[in-house]
Amino acid sequence: MEQADIITSKATKHISGAARVAMVTVCMALLLVLAAATVWEAFRTTYLRGQGHRNDVAPTASQPALSEAEQSQRKIYRAAKQFMPDGTIHLLEHVDNKPTRTPSEQVKIYDRELNLLWEGKEPEAPYSYISWCRQMGQHMGSQSLSARRVRQMGTVGSQFSRWLEMPVVQYRPGLYRPIQVEGWRYERNERVFAGLNAEAQPIGYCGANGFADSVQKAGRFAPLLWGQAWQPLEGDSPLLLWQSEAGIYEIDFQARRIEMLLALPSDEIQYICDTNWIRPSHSPNLNRAMLCAVTKDDLVHMVLQSPDRKLTLQLPRDLPGQPRIAFANGAVFLQNYGPRIQYPKPGTSQAECTRWRKAYNSKPQDRWIKLHRLADDGSIELVSSFHYVRPARPYNVPQEPDAFLAAAEGWVKSISPPLVRLMWPKHFRAKVLHNARGRITTNWEQFSLVLWEITPTNGALNLAICSLAALVAGWHGWARRTSWASWAFWILFVAALNITGLLTYLALNHRPVVRCETCGRKRSLATAACRACKAPLPRPKPKDTDLLIRQPS
Repeated sequence: MEQADIITSKATKHISGAARVAMVTVCMALLLVLAAATVWEAFRTTYLRGQGHRNDVAPTASQPALSEAEQSQRKIYRAAKQFMPDGTIHLLEHVDNKPTRTPSEQVKIYDRELNLLWEGKEPEAPYSYISWCRQMGQHMGSQSLSARRVRQMGTVGSQFSRWLEMPVVQYRPGLYRPIQVEGWRYERNERVFAGLNAEAQPIGYCGANGFADSVQKAGRFAPLLWGQAWQPLEGDSPLLLWQSEAGIYEIDFQARRIEMLLALPSDEIQYICDTNWIRPSHSPNLNRAMLCAVTKDDLVHMVLQSPDRKLTLQLPRDLPGQPRIAFANGAVFLQNYGPRIQYPKPGTSQAECTRWRKAYNSKPQDRWIKLHRLADDGSIELVSSFHYVRPARPYNVPQEPDAFLAAAEGWVKSISPPLVRLMWPKHFRAKVLHNARGRITTNWEQFSLVLWEITPTNGALNLAICSLAALVAGWHGWARRTSWASWAFWILFVAALNITGLLTYLALNHRPVVRCETCGRKRSLATAACRACKAPLPRPKPKDTDLLIRQPS
């Protein structure tokens, strides 16, 4: 029994020691990152303010005058290119050219020779164009609901008592606004929707099997990947598009209806897109509402409305690029652009990216857009094509980054742990950085981007600071060492974590030292015997004891 207690005591001591080291290391790392970021931002702001205002692009005074042919090329390049089902292409020039376009925006419509065909508000145009699928899914930002956002609802953050609830509303006579009569709240642990009426009384559950009065009968959904709600044109309450690992559902809580649109496992789907499913266009008679899922084997699974129909077609593998898909006039159309641009690989240095951008923008680039019709057997027919030129624009190349600021950023990052660089294999670095150009979808990707931001860029300076920190730790711990193994561990720990490791070491191992009366060397007060001569700590000299005797009263 005593032997078991001794083993338990030793194990508890080692576990608590490791936990203390880990906790202090995390706290020191956070403090160091916060201090470095504060100092860097203050220095950068002061430096840029001293340098004066700098534009992101080269001065406009050096821009050459465009010829008439170059102006035509620029107008064609910037115009929106729209196809009709018969292959006719029109060039649409939005007059206002605002970041967000409104239905009342003025538009000019040209043919492929830049002859003006019509001018006015876009919804009033006398032409009907093919509406192409827009990509949906977990990269849609705030407009969609990802699994990560659902997980964050169950954590304590800036807001409390957060949940996902789908309302069911009704318009009543005499009321300007609708009133909510039901609410369906998503239970994250049970993976079902629980319904409550206006009096907060349970009314049932919604799951993979439909609506029922119990969780078992409703059936749990597979883990959520993505969802999006929208207000239909007909109806008072929103609909919900819900993608789980088992398939894609459409849920109508007002009508108590759930339908599995596509029974496709999530690991087989490349992307999901839609046409007029969530946001109807101004030409619904030409373009039917369609939900489309493209799998990794280049199969296109389409769900059509009015009338309801499902199609599965094979995309041609020799079609370059990622084609856009549409269903118009009873046929499936594909649109692709070319040639494909060979961008720099993710992880390429800023200087190399700038040189590539200069070389690419300094000369005209040939472009083309093609319209294909896809047959039921998977064969494609070229309907129309349009070739144009992307004009050279050397004056739109961003300026070179400030050399002094780039060097200063390298100096600040030099205090980062060199272990961060070892945590970034090349293939994983390319994957995360490529995904970072779109949307962050997981907490691990967010954490990886933070690691990438603090990765040291000046390897020589980083190695010199690590070596200096390890030498300081070794010199400081020489007189305070309790064992050779502990002394060597802390030196390696500091060398791996740089300044963070040194601060952690000093926080956990700084003890006062005294000189040994026997050998004269410094020794720590934390050890009972001197590490050099094994002499014990000197005992304090006894003093005379004063006795206080209380006299009886």
